[in-house]
Amino acid sequence: MAPTHREPAADGSRRGTVRWVIAALALAALSAFPITMSVTALSASHTLRRTLDDRAMFDAVGTMVTQMNVELLRFQRAGSADAAKRFSSAADASTSSLRDIESTGGPQARTDARRLSTEHAAYVAHADQVFQLQAGSAELAEAQSAVAADFEILAQDLGTVLLEHSSLAQEQADDLGNTQLGLVAAALVTLIVAIGMTVLVLLAGPARRRAGPEASVSTEAAARSSVDPLTELPDEAAFEEHLQAALIEALQTGGRGVTVLSVSLVGFQQVEQTHGQEGCQQLLVAASRRLRRVVRDVDIVGRLGDSGFCVLLRDMTNRPDVQAVTNRIDHVLSRDFRILSGIVSIKISIGIAIGPPDSDPKDIMRRSSTAMHRAETVGGGMAFAERKTGHGILTPVSPALGHELQDLLERGDPTGSLTVEYQPVVRLADGVTTSVEALASWQHPTYGSITAEELARLADASGLATHLA
Repeated sequence: MAPTHREPAADGSRRGTVRWVIAALALAALSAFPITMSVTALSASHTLRRTLDDRAMFDAVGTMVTQMNVELLRFQRAGSADAAKRFSSAADASTSSLRDIESTGGPQARTDARRLSTEHAAYVAHADQVFQLQAGSAELAEAQSAVAADFEILAQDLGTVLLEHSSLAQEQADDLGNTQLGLVAAALVTLIVAIGMTVLVLLAGPARRRAGPEASVSTEAAARSSVDPLTELPDEAAFEEHLQAALIEALQTGGRGVTVLSVSLVGFQQVEQTHGQEGCQQLLVAASRRLRRVVRDVDIVGRLGDSGFCVLLRDMTNRPDVQAVTNRIDHVLSRDFRILSGIVSIKISIGIAIGPPDSDPKDIMRRSSTAMHRAETVGGGMAFAERKTGHGILTPVSPALGHELQDLLERGDPTGSLTVEYQPVVRLADGVTTSVEALASWQHPTYGSITAEELARLADASGLATHLA
């Protein structure tokens, strides 16, 4: 029997057919790109319109509440019945607007409207008492005091809601603008990529065809590794690179140096227990946005651990300037956070490490983190890190030195080599000293000065933290 012979023309035809099928599938897949972007743009546009509508309605409520307060003041001064009627008309209109927001607004707007409706009702109720009570009575004075307090609460909450919805609308407008730009370029990009993929399928060898996807995956993985996907802030590794670059720049230009702030959200675990992981993620995103608003454009905000942030202040080493920044951070992060599952209140701890241009980035990060943990132990606040004066003998910790410390603590310290200094912990809101932290250092006969920070790490590693305290 003659051997079977495969026709080269048939083989080539089948290979060509397979390549064209692959190219057609690639083109079909790529055609979904502009369609997806169009759907995204429509969704973003709808969301933005709803946010702007909510903001406009809240603005109208604010105008009517202001008018109500003006008419109430006129009535208190002159007892005008017309003022009382105008107050009632404005109250009915603002109540109706809040109900409209509750029924047609977005999820956050409905939550805000329900809360404002409760505050609005309390304000109107006390105002009605003012209208009804006789002048000079003790009950009138009490009602006037109550209605003034209610107006202050309502006006402040309205201002906060308007600011938050304005910020949200700006963010959504930016997202929509980016989507629209992408949509304009989508058809051209799709065409270029489709042609390139078709050429690769038809002409390139298997090895070349595999190289493209592998390189793309590698590039995307490298980009993802430098940015925290939740907050879109630099991760710790990228933040340390920014810190290194800032120190080099300061060294080359004669700059003053840098300051690093380690910011911890105190009570983060309780938030997770109450609101779940999704609530924690919403809290972190909101906190990151507030942080970026209170630092300069040249400064860097990064992600630190699971529940913290780090801030790089370029060319800033003066303590009053640094404390002004920490005060702003405390102010914005101590305000209530409104997430989908409720309202969250947190405290913060800030560790501050100031470094000259020739500093080691890892040392600045470590000192800042240590200071932050010191502030956490007293329930929050701000703590400056000590300047490094030791010799680095405790990295890694020496077991022999640990035994020597244990003997010193158990048998006494006749030479007075252990000394205690006191460092205040300051409340950020008003600069008041809330507590004093005792810091023990050790003048070692062989190694010289061992700082409080190094001594604490040695005691902790040697199981002597309780004895040292």
